Amino acid sequence: MLKRVAQFSAWQAVGQALSAATIFILGILLPANPLATFGYALSISSLLSTFVTLRLEQAVLVAHSEEDASRLAWAAFTVATIVCVLVAVGAALWFGPTRGLPFISGALSALSISTVGVSQQVLIRHGRSNEAGRMAALRAGLLAVLVVGSALIGSRAIPKAALMGMAWGSVIVTATCFIELRRTAALHSSQSEYKAALRSYKDVWTAYLGQSILSGISLNAPYVAFFHAVDHGLVAGYLLADRVARTPVALLSTSVRSHLTHNYVIILREQRFKEGRSIMGRWSLALAALGFVGLSLIGLAIHLIASHYHSAKWASAAAAVSVLTLWASSVLSNSPAAASLTAWRKNAYILRAQAVELTGRLLVIAALIRVAPHHFYLSLFCIHVPGVLYNFALYRRAARAWQSADA
Repeated sequence: MLKRVAQFSAWQAVGQALSAATIFILGILLPANPLATFGYALSISSLLSTFVTLRLEQAVLVAHSEEDASRLAWAAFTVATIVCVLVAVGAALWFGPTRGLPFISGALSALSISTVGVSQQVLIRHGRSNEAGRMAALRAGLLAVLVVGSALIGSRAIPKAALMGMAWGSVIVTATCFIELRRTAALHSSQSEYKAALRSYKDVWTAYLGQSILSGISLNAPYVAFFHAVDHGLVAGYLLADRVARTPVALLSTSVRSHLTHNYVIILREQRFKEGRSIMGRWSLALAALGFVGLSLIGLAIHLIASHYHSAKWASAAAAVSVLTLWASSVLSNSPAAASLTAWRKNAYILRAQAVELTGRLLVIAALIRVAPHHFYLSLFCIHVPGVLYNFALYRRAARAWQSADA
């Protein structure tokens, strides 16, 4: 089991690294305006992918029968396809094929992310974790080749070539996932059986849906707001900083949280509360230091690139990484606390805290959007303050839970 988990995580890491490398290469190839527009499409993709499946795929692993698992998988695939196609067609009709291309590419990219996620859940259920992880890496690799290749061949003054590469790559990935689902999940069921499966596991997928929507809006709202209000040279730098820095932070945070959650469940079962609190404190401190040092090194590397290319967007990226260091450190140091609350089954508290954090972030964006063009880095720092406070609140809540149990 541990071997399968390790293989899956390794392939996921490869996929994330390829995605970050794609942005890094585009940062060298493209000027600020087309790079910022490509980032806008990525934000649309990231936001849509948080909810287009209704997170039905999260119920696949806990389904009591193979029939229910297949129904949930196909329901997720179908809903995602309908929503993403409607967004793409609507954007083409409303904005026109050229102006609407970021929305079209973003919607198709969200569809490929979602369908890969559905296929992965089915494969994991069938004990094929290695194949599930490899699917994510292959998607990222295919998109990297097509996006970078299109940017090299096409005009670099406009984002069309890179966006078309992302769109066609997403269509190929979605078609591949459809074929894989046809092989692994039965399709023939009545409408009433699909509805029954959705109702039976409503508590599972609705819980994931709420957290995913809040997280998706929180992560992507700053970029969308800056794209419409700030010079694209600064926005392109923020894109490079956010995507390159977020990848190692997200990978390490998810890995630590998964590992510690499993350990905390055992510790709670054996009532070793003092040990659990001690582990949380040590890990939080170590991860905060690692985040600070790691982001500082990434910022230094980007600064050297900016010095070499005399590029304004890379200089902006180096400054943005410095601003994001505190936030990234808080995200990493929060992983043990989030794992503790998950083990304590305090997910309702996490959801409420996420809602408060999102509200605070949106209020800060609304308050600062007019001054952001003149005080960009100060605005960027302030927008991430609610996230730091959210992580601190989770830590305090988890510490109280351990302390109360040990009293």
